[in-house]
Formats: sequence, C-alpha cells, structure tokens
Amino acid sequence: AYLDGEYDDGALIVDTRQGGAVEVDIAGNQMQNTSKWNFNLALSQAVSVDWGFVSSIDWTLSGNYRSEFYLSPFNSEGFDGEGNPTALANMNINNHWLITGAGYDGANGNFLSDEVPATTIWNLNAGVNMGAAEQLRVEAWVSNITDETYSTKAFINDSVNIRFLNPPRLYGMRLVYNF
Repeated sequence: AYLDGEYDDGALIVDTRQGGAVEVDIAGNQMQNTSKWNFNLALSQAVSVDWGFVSSIDWTLSGNYRSEFYLSPFNSEGFDGEGNPTALANMNINNHWLITGAGYDGANGNFLSDEVPATTIWNLNAGVNMGAAEQLRVEAWVSNITDETYSTKAFINDSVNIRFLNPPRLYGMRLVYNF
C-alpha cells in the first residue's frame, strides 16, 4: 500500500524541544508514524497426511515491510530559537544530570532525531494436527525471526528521549485441544 500522508502548506506547530516555545512551519513533512510504503506477504501450506495419529501438517511464513517513518511531525528537522530551519546538531539541548551526571558526554541536537529506518519483520508458524477430527494440535512459532529492533513511539523534548521498541524475537510452542 502507498500512503502519501504529509502536512499541508501553512501547517504550523509549536516547537518546545529547546526549552522555549517557537512556532515552526512543518508543511510538506511526512505525518508522524506514517510510512509511505507498507507491504504484507503470507505464504502458507496445509497438507493432509496419513501418518498414524497425525492427520495434517501446516506452516505459514509471513512478512511485513514498512518504509522509513518519523516519530514526530518534525521529521528530524531542527529549528533555531527564531523558528528558522537548522541542523539538528545545532539545536540547544538541556544537558541535565540524567545525561552528564550519569557519566555521558553532553548531548547535542542529534538527541532529537525521530527517524525510524525501513524495517521488515518475518514470522513463522508450523503445526501438526492429530486425531480423526484433528482435535489435538501442536504448533511451534517464531515472531520477528531476524530480531529487528526499531522505535514504535517516542517522547522527545529538550531533556527526555524515551523510546518504545517493538517486541524482540519471541518463540514458543502451543498445545491445543478442541473438545
């Protein structure tokens, strides 16, 4: 799917990322959390077998591609105290004790980056059905096979950069009994 979600001409927002408040123009920026391209793919197969108690086996491989997106309407753009565009690295950041007191070098404006690169997530599920009425099923699954990590949401301002990440690779087995 293709989605060209962007802010219209004259779209203004108050930027408080530097501690003050300045109105900036975000016209043409991609809407937050909106990818231009999204693709889903699923391949699956179910096969009837006669292996004694086993009556069928099946598997599904699914994938989801999401093109780059941004976590805020700023699209990793910086603005100075007058609202003029500038590089993120030039923006003033509050280097309070959470950064410098923890032994880290002072942050620069790159701390405010909200760009999330394109990501592909793959999942796999395979199962065995047993019994004449297939009342028993054993399946194994793996989600996020390649263990991709990306931000799904964020709180970003002059002194906080909290990221929420996607689930890591997970795997397991299920036993299902239908009665």
